Amino acid sequence: MNLNKITTLVAACLITAVCFSQAPQRMTYQAVVRNSSDALVQSSPVGMKVSILQGNVTGSAVYVETHATQTNQNGLLNIEIGGGTVVTGIYENGIFWAGGPYFLKTEIDPLGGANYTITATSELLSVPYSNYASVSGNMVNNAMDFVGAYAPENLGGGVPIAAYIIVNYLGADKVSVWIDFFIDPDDIQVTLFGTVSGNTITFPTGNLGSLYGSGTKVGNNFNFSLFMNSGPFGTFSAIKQ
Repeated sequence: MNLNKITTLVAACLITAVCFSQAPQRMTYQAVVRNSSDALVQSSPVGMKVSILQGNVTGSAVYVETHATQTNQNGLLNIEIGGGTVVTGIYENGIFWAGGPYFLKTEIDPLGGANYTITATSELLSVPYSNYASVSGNMVNNAMDFVGAYAPENLGGGVPIAAYIIVNYLGADKVSVWIDFFIDPDDIQVTLFGTVSGNTITFPTGNLGSLYGSGTKVGNNFNFSLFMNSGPFGTFSAIKQ
């Protein structure tokens, strides 16, 4: 049996469970570790590498950390993702959770070093909402001021009304805006993903066909201007609390 088959066999024997803690922003992870002979690795030091991949099982790693941990007498190890030695990326407030799906890749050296021979990857089916919410911005009000061609006086019978707006400030350089608005007879929901550079926020064209925009961030205060079809669409504000 070659090494790849042994690795696949051992990886298939991993039993994992992920749950999300409230504070600090970490995920607890458990795994039962077996060696190439399918025997439990009991009460032994184990080396581990954890990667959070974006998009698919072979996607780019947005965060990577390592752990030097130890199994118990049942071969079980416990770690907190977000509490290891950082290789790349920022875990707390640094992962753009709204830009998923995300996958968790674990690599284990059952001898305690960094020669990782056991690999497993699985999708994070639940977004860590405690992490997501802790960096979200709460709206000052749940209304958009429609301007330009989309102002009520310029729409004839179709008056736009913003039913709900959610702004999420996700780390140092990313922001998302979810808008649910009604233009008779349509109820439209759209999510914009933007980047933050200094005090400037930019939403590129590409969502809802031609809805894009810009904004500013001063401290915890956000101001946004949106455009559609090269014309002004609406403005609104948010504050991160």
